[in-house]
Amino acid sequence: MRPPFYDNANKIGPLEMGKLLDALRTIDDKNRSILSHLVLKGPEDGTVKSLDDVADRVGIRVPAVRVRLTALIAAGLIETATYRHKEKTRPSTVYRPALPDLSAVVVKDKEQTGLKVLPESHEIHVMSRDIGSVMNGEGNYFVDNLFGTTLFTALPHSRKLCTKPLAVNVRWFGHTIPVTLRPYHGKAIAKGEDVRFYVGLITYLTELVRREGIPQAVAEGSNWTVPLGDILKCLGLPLEGGHYKTAIDAFNRLGSTRIEIYDLPEAVKTRHGFEEVMQTFQPLTNIGIYKTSGKKKSTYLSFSLPPSIQSELTVYGEGFFPLSVNALRYNEAYMLRVHLWAKRRMGAKFNSVDVSQNKAHMEINPGADYKEHIKMLEKTLLDFARCYESEMERGVIETHQYRKLVLDEAVFDEAGRLISLAVNLFGYVVRYTRSHLYLTRDPSDPIAGPLGRNRKKLDMHREEQLSLIE
Repeated sequence: MRPPFYDNANKIGPLEMGKLLDALRTIDDKNRSILSHLVLKGPEDGTVKSLDDVADRVGIRVPAVRVRLTALIAAGLIETATYRHKEKTRPSTVYRPALPDLSAVVVKDKEQTGLKVLPESHEIHVMSRDIGSVMNGEGNYFVDNLFGTTLFTALPHSRKLCTKPLAVNVRWFGHTIPVTLRPYHGKAIAKGEDVRFYVGLITYLTELVRREGIPQAVAEGSNWTVPLGDILKCLGLPLEGGHYKTAIDAFNRLGSTRIEIYDLPEAVKTRHGFEEVMQTFQPLTNIGIYKTSGKKKSTYLSFSLPPSIQSELTVYGEGFFPLSVNALRYNEAYMLRVHLWAKRRMGAKFNSVDVSQNKAHMEINPGADYKEHIKMLEKTLLDFARCYESEMERGVIETHQYRKLVLDEAVFDEAGRLISLAVNLFGYVVRYTRSHLYLTRDPSDPIAGPLGRNRKKLDMHREEQLSLIE
């Protein structure tokens, strides 16, 4: 039996939980199933069970279960405790159902409110073919290098919202660059986990432009307007529960954040064509969330893109680079942070790189202190390995597939601290030691694989797009 665990030491019965679930009509089916399982199956005698049982019951992975449990903790429906193994020194987390004050529960309607209705004359850009084919693994997926990697590291990796300017020193082309994240009108600045939605949006637009071309209205300066549901599909998220609200909150934060960059080095100025050493960058502007009227109501995202990204949507140039579809769909924000860092670190020139832990910390998450970063890094790599170990044990993947994802098992010292581990983060093999991170490419990966093949493939794709434009 593996951690993390759950129990029902509060001895909450089905009747009490049923009343609470009836009151909380906004809770989605998977969260209902998780809570019900913890109440009905959770031991009350001090023993524990593994969350693997819950994952099997609900049909999602353990990391996804833990994400949902974190949200339920914030709602007061779950609490945590510490469990110590007899044979192990490291304590584990135990999740158990808890009942908040039912009199304080505010019942909300499932349907979102406060959304403006689009005028009938507003042009809406909808992909004419099945959005599922966007993520079939056959195409190229791109994300802006400027925001998707370098400036991404400045965003805080925290569940707490920051409404004040935040100063962070970012490592870029071997230089330390002061960056300030500034919110608009007291709104919250974007968080690290919001970038996943930004990447999903860019991925969707890239495929839309590849198939349909840039709409005339957008080319003439109007906003993009796209279905929010299509972006969720790109990310592999179901169109139910709280995913719409999560996406809306993320895009609103992205639209209310201004990134101020000071003292750019010459290498960065040359690469991106900047004329001044001071630059400001905003991921999205003119953002609006709307619903259409009529019988078939749908939610739409309206926005403008920075000129650098807008121009790159027609030709996949230096500002964009391929991104693994699996990395986009794996629902762990810190994993995406490490994956994008590995992609930037490897670039288009190296097959292997070794980076000291101190330097990696400043490049992956400079806004966190060193101990906090190492803790999150270790947890991310261990959760990744355990996730696919669970998939193998359940027969979802074969043993040889697991060995391609987890190359070396985790090794711990007597105090339970991680010594070494090697995992394949969707094309980039990260070998963890206490002093260094060693990066290599997965030669079988179609995106990150051998340099020569990738460069030839991307060059051919670029020439094809140029010929279409001409």
